[in-house]
Amino acid sequence: EYQVYGRRWFMLATYFMIGAQNSSQWICMSAVAAPAARFYGTDNFVVISAILIFDIVSPTAFLVSIFISRFGVQRAVMIAAAGTCLGGWIKALWLETEGQLFGQTIMAFAHIFSAVGMPVYSAIWHPTKERVLSTSILFFATILGGGTGFVLAPLIIGENPSRVPLFFLVQAIIGTVACVPALAFQRKPPTPPSRSAEVAESLPSTSFCRDIARLCGNGQFLILLLAFCLGFAIMNTVAITAQDIFKDYTPLQVGLIGAGTVFTGMFGCVFLSIIVDRTERYKEALVTSNALAGLTMLWLYFILRDRWGFMWVASAVFFCGFFGI
Repeated sequence: EYQVYGRRWFMLATYFMIGAQNSSQWICMSAVAAPAARFYGTDNFVVISAILIFDIVSPTAFLVSIFISRFGVQRAVMIAAAGTCLGGWIKALWLETEGQLFGQTIMAFAHIFSAVGMPVYSAIWHPTKERVLSTSILFFATILGGGTGFVLAPLIIGENPSRVPLFFLVQAIIGTVACVPALAFQRKPPTPPSRSAEVAESLPSTSFCRDIARLCGNGQFLILLLAFCLGFAIMNTVAITAQDIFKDYTPLQVGLIGAGTVFTGMFGCVFLSIIVDRTERYKEALVTSNALAGLTMLWLYFILRDRWGFMWVASAVFFCGFFGI
């Protein structure tokens, strides 16, 4: 017989806190790049480079997926929690440029383990009817964490470089509290929650290289991959260089713009998902959302060029997030 256990929600909450806290330190320094650069005695590029580490290590997701398939999602969660906690304390205690880069690198690898393991966790612990919900909740942890980091950094640091250590100390303490429950994370339930979970456990492992070759030969998949990568690249560029793009505004205003973009993107994702579920028009939805995202980016360009004001900028960026993310 198949059985679901109430403890799955504890596992979900634990996983959620780890993912949210890790993501909160990803782009958080974007809104306060200038005061952070003054604190470290360097330029904005070094601060931005620390943010880009998350993107640089992202190709290791292939290797992490192999690790999870062999050793299980529990070890992935433990590594994600340990990396998030350790990286946060390194950034809080080693207040040099090297410490910032080293701590960020550890957190970037922890992020890979957290992100790749999300669907695996859902398949192991949740019945079929709950898998989409649990995976979506974990996905939103990344969004919520990123939006929170965008606001928290300007609130604590503002334009005062001397408050950078306080911000990292607060983040390290929050990270410790969020990651400690991972010690109680279990490998899998005593019995599978569904027939598909039971079958998945008994299936022999497939060739990783063969699966990659099959994907690379799928033209439709490559088109979707290209569209996603281009959209993510644009969004990431704006988020990382936010203080340079919106240099006429205060760090708090830049943080609110970044957080608003993330949260409107979340609502846009939900809105588009509902439409696609009801109409099953996947191609039309993708083309329309990408076209509208491009038009709003063009609108943002004219607003920034002519300096229309904060509310106009915020509105344009929010629409970019709604259609783009």
